[in-house]
Amino acid sequence: EQRRAVEALRATGATIHRHYEPGHWMPHVSATTGVAGARLPAVVEAVSDRLPFTLRCDRAALIDTTDGTIWDLPGVP
Repeated sequence: EQRRAVEALRATGATIHRHYEPGHWMPHVSATTGVAGARLPAVVEAVSDRLPFTLRCDRAALIDTTDGTIWDLPGVP
């Protein structure tokens, strides 16, 4: 799946960082970004107790974490 995602991103003209290349670091999914740090252990426990689980991606975007710019990727997934 990582290889397919990288190919789809490249097809948009995106540059892929070497750490995201297939066979290197595996990209992750954030289960939540709105939880206070003190609550993260509870979130990790709740998610870990249910692994593996199936997710459905209904949209994708590239996000420049240096400035928050978002590029929606209408062709992905």
